[in-house]
Amino acid sequence: MKIAIEDRVIEVDDNASQAEIEDIVNDFSVRLAGEKERIAKTQKPIDKSGDSAAQAFTSSIGRGFVKSGRGLRTLFNLATGDEADLAKLEAERKEEKKAFKDLEEQYPIATTTGQIVGEVGALAPAGLGVGGLITKGAGKIAAPRAAQIAGAGGA
Repeated sequence: MKIAIEDRVIEVDDNASQAEIEDIVNDFSVRLAGEKERIAKTQKPIDKSGDSAAQAFTSSIGRGFVKSGRGLRTLFNLATGDEADLAKLEAERKEEKKAFKDLEEQYPIATTTGQIVGEVGALAPAGLGVGGLITKGAGKIAAPRAAQIAGAGGA
């Protein structure tokens, strides 16, 4: 017989008595608690207040890659009239902006520089690397239009 305990499954002999099953479950629960405690001691909690400028820079490089891809999808969707995907992209953009807000306020130079590096890096293989330098400005123009289309149901 299989018994689920949290996110784990243990197998117990089908012929085990109720007392044996209880002992096995209790023993497993104690071992699981000990395992969780060891993991908690070895992992440091994420503390955003301790972020450094270097961490902000590297995180923003990834964000720049994502923003470039989203920008290309937005252009495609504007051209094809895919309003559902435009609305989805706008929601993703807003969620991402909210997630990065504190980091951008704390490290504005590192985050802006990182985003530019990511945008240029994402577009460089296609020969569009310089486009990343103006993506921030173009995004400020395209995003409201995408939101307008998404919010107006395509009108």
